[in-house]
Amino acid sequence: VPAESAALAESAVPAESAESAVPAESAVPAESTVPAESAEPAKSAEPGAAGARSRPVITVIGAATSGASAPAVERAIAGPSARRGEARAGRVTVVPGGHRPGKPDQLQRDRVRAQLAIGGSGRVIVLGCTVGAGQTVTALLAGETLASLRTDEVAVLDLNPGPASLARRALARPALSQAASLGPSRLRVLQPQRIADAELADAELADAELADTELAAAEPSAAGPSGARLGDEAVLLRQPDPAHDAMTFEAASDQYALVLADPSTMAVPRLLHFADQLVLVAPASAAAASAVSMTFEWLEAHGQAGLAAEAIMVLNGVSRRSMPHVEQAERVSAGRCRAIVRVPWDDQLNSQAAQRSRSAAPGSQAHQHWAGLLSPSTAAAYTALAGVLVAALAQRDEGKHDCDELPQPAYLGQGRR
Repeated sequence: VPAESAALAESAVPAESAESAVPAESAVPAESTVPAESAEPAKSAEPGAAGARSRPVITVIGAATSGASAPAVERAIAGPSARRGEARAGRVTVVPGGHRPGKPDQLQRDRVRAQLAIGGSGRVIVLGCTVGAGQTVTALLAGETLASLRTDEVAVLDLNPGPASLARRALARPALSQAASLGPSRLRVLQPQRIADAELADAELADAELADTELAAAEPSAAGPSGARLGDEAVLLRQPDPAHDAMTFEAASDQYALVLADPSTMAVPRLLHFADQLVLVAPASAAAASAVSMTFEWLEAHGQAGLAAEAIMVLNGVSRRSMPHVEQAERVSAGRCRAIVRVPWDDQLNSQAAQRSRSAAPGSQAHQHWAGLLSPSTAAAYTALAGVLVAALAQRDEGKHDCDELPQPAYLGQGRR
């Protein structure tokens, strides 16, 4: 055999010993590469080829023994992108919550909580820790949120008459959403008869004062004391009557599944004995921490430590500027109440002036219209308040919290969560 053919034959390597050297995609059958007849002559030429010049080693790879066919040329040229569909088709990914992968939908969770069944009465007192905390607005919008989410009847009880009373604010309240503004409100606004009479006397007083002013400007000698007389009558009607307010609160709870009361300061001690749940309200200001501390101390001193421990703290008007005051108030409240809800600053609430209008006739519902829309973050905060409030009422007979209901702050409407 010539030396050249012997050298080529010597470089042939059996296919079985080199299967791991090159990927199977580039493999071709070994039988078609080196004929069996040329292998025996190559062995006899070993001595003559010892001094031959070294040549590149040619490695021949055998096909895989698994029986799988080689991939098509088109798929090999297309690369990995052509095989992505197969990988996707065999795998199903379940995303919890539906909000974003791995994160539950907190708003939907709050709505479900707000729809929990309540056994027995649901008498709630909304109490401001200081003047201007937002007690009336909180009672009104919390009641509106509950009425929009629940199938049973929800009412708010106005026990604090005045120019900015709950009944007057309810006449032009902001809607929770665009969809809610398309229909009437399901919330019932209640007033005791004496407060309704006081509201009517206030309206008559305003009209009389305007008439006296116009008359005095036209004929100074003809001005009469009608305004002063009506003013004295309105003052007498607005005098608090804690016993009557407590009876009204109890009677309303017999008719409605949930009643949120907006009480006067003098009626609070009497009404607390009938309350199932307490909502405390504080402004996002420098006075919040001291006001919250004094409120808890007052409740404990008057035998309402249990009601205070189950209370829900609402911090109104939270913004970046007021965040240091908010965090200070939260440190005072932490561990002393059930939950803390932040309600963000909303221009719609702070620009809304109290409506000076006549009260409805006794036994009738005042005409109500929507005045703007709440921001989504504010609506979400009131939904969270409604959810934790109903959850507290639903669990009050159990005497314990679940793992999600420990007194922890709920940072609603803010970036921090």
